[in-house]
Amino acid sequence: MASYLKEFRCIGGICEDNCCIGWSVEIDKKTFLKYRNLKDPELKKIINNYVYKNEEYYDSKVDYGLVELKKNKHCPFLSEEKLCSMQAKLGEEYLSNVCAGYPRLINEVNGILEYSATVSCPEIARLALGKQDGIEFIEKKTASSKDDIINIYVNAIKDDNPVYAKYLQELRGLTLAILKSRKSPLWERILIIGLVFQMIQELTDKNKAEKIPEQIKSFEEKLNNQGFQEELGILPVNQSKQLEILKDISDKFNDSNEIDSKKYLAFINEFYQGIGVNKYDLLYEDFYKPFMDEKEYILENYLVNYVFQSLFPIAESNQPFMDYEQLVIRYSLIKLYLIGISGFRKGLTESLVIEFIQSFSKGLEHNYTFFEKIRDYMRQKNYDTMTYMSILVRN
Repeated sequence: MASYLKEFRCIGGICEDNCCIGWSVEIDKKTFLKYRNLKDPELKKIINNYVYKNEEYYDSKVDYGLVELKKNKHCPFLSEEKLCSMQAKLGEEYLSNVCAGYPRLINEVNGILEYSATVSCPEIARLALGKQDGIEFIEKKTASSKDDIINIYVNAIKDDNPVYAKYLQELRGLTLAILKSRKSPLWERILIIGLVFQMIQELTDKNKAEKIPEQIKSFEEKLNNQGFQEELGILPVNQSKQLEILKDISDKFNDSNEIDSKKYLAFINEFYQGIGVNKYDLLYEDFYKPFMDEKEYILENYLVNYVFQSLFPIAESNQPFMDYEQLVIRYSLIKLYLIGISGFRKGLTESLVIEFIQSFSKGLEHNYTFFEKIRDYMRQKNYDTMTYMSILVRN
């Protein structure tokens, strides 16, 4: 379990980016049937007008029913006090599984439940990203419920998983260890992970995944002896190409018709204004780098949380290096936007950076097609190589 969950409490109506605004609301079958039998006239009116059965549901524990949002994108159960009227009147047991679970995420790996949370929640973002000593993971006996929604289920022993998935825990553990090793700057740690997964991909392509444990030991020895420095030294840095690629991605895929987070879109507007009148490399040197020299743990924590909860490197594909690309894209886009925003704001603060990453998560990481489009874009442009990963990461 991610340690920050011990501190988490929903702050309800005072939350500055309410989870009941902007997102479609899914209702499990058990809760849906309870709603149909309610007698409360006020709630009954909302249910009749906005709650309907989802004829294309994929899991009766998740999306058997749906709640249509009001024109202002608010959940119809949201009160003027920004609280759930259903919970206020009848208690938490009348929340759907999705509403009761958010922002927590539960994965099941080889029969073990893993608990974390998404930084799209402002309170989780503050707790997780603001940890100067980094995110820790602890073992805790937690009572599970039959209504728990399992975000990702992996049984690495099953034959239908890719062979390298059998070493998920070892590969993810190595990735987390590299990310949390503060002997090197974060960009260097990210590139070392790329060198690791470039080799893992080669083994996978050659049907030699059984050699992964042996290769992990070799990687660990190289890490202890600064053995990646020669390989890192020949990787390119090209800030003008970095800006060209990332700005092209931003221009093409930040579609306001598909992104529900007004806060994220407002930040993107700041980015374009900030980058439009300033030089990218100067903003990096004047604002971004001095801030990150002191507060780089914020981005480290974001990546550590992402790696843990996405079950990296089997997060989004059956190709380990492709999953590494997705990690790089997230890091690089956040860096790009913060550099531009720093130009607009004439600097960065911890609260501003955490607020932006929270909006990035809410606006993009709950949009299932955004990163798929970028993945296809990277293929088409032949940017899916270690050379281009270095160009995106290094400044």
